[in-house]
Amino acid sequence: MPNDVEGVSAMGPDVVVVLSYRGRNDTLRCVASLVDGNAEAQVVLVDNGSGDGVLEEVRRRWPDVETVQTGDNLGFAGGMNRGVQWALARDAASVTVLNNDTVVPPGVIATLVERAQQGVAVSPEVRYAADGRVWFGGGVVDAETGLARHLSEAEIAQKFPERVVQRMDSDTMERPGSHARVLDAFRDKRIDVLLGTQMIAKGLDFPNVTLVGVINADVGLHLPDFRAADWMQKWSGLNV
Repeated sequence: MPNDVEGVSAMGPDVVVVLSYRGRNDTLRCVASLVDGNAEAQVVLVDNGSGDGVLEEVRRRWPDVETVQTGDNLGFAGGMNRGVQWALARDAASVTVLNNDTVVPPGVIATLVERAQQGVAVSPEVRYAADGRVWFGGGVVDAETGLARHLSEAEIAQKFPERVVQRMDSDTMERPGSHARVLDAFRDKRIDVLLGTQMIAKGLDFPNVTLVGVINADVGLHLPDFRAADWMQKWSGLNV
């Protein structure tokens, strides 16, 4: 994200914040990809109290990488915020937050920064390392709620017409046997992307699926929003 206050651009470094929690090997690969192929960025590694020696190893291999130890598991937001605070305290020109299980191709950070300088939040396309399939191909920010989301089934299908996308929820699985037909097709790789509700998040085992994203809509009740009481009443029927 660009750090721009009242139209005056900061002149500090472009910072990449990587958060680690008990993922030492993944973290080392991620940092190596940043140092080797994106040397123009200042890397900040935040460890959420892993106790696995990852910060010591990073300091030994790459002395220019900044390290921050939280001392406890603060969760994703808490850990990332420590790194973002470090960056903003040094007038960072941009801040990129990155999962530690990511391998970054050369030049990606510079490309993101160049786009972000136009005053927008940016994200790269994310692909599976094993076979190159697209995991994340874009997202939008809801103008009403201010919350970000992945593209919907129709939006993904439009953006990636070569991928077979199937939705699986109570609205689409009304006919007898529809669940089994969709799950069999997904297991046989005739469906590339399966979207749905909790019915696809319980009791299923697909050996070829290496990543599952589970979104808890109720978490929105706890997000700071000046309309929080309205949302709570709308979603839960409570009188607030």
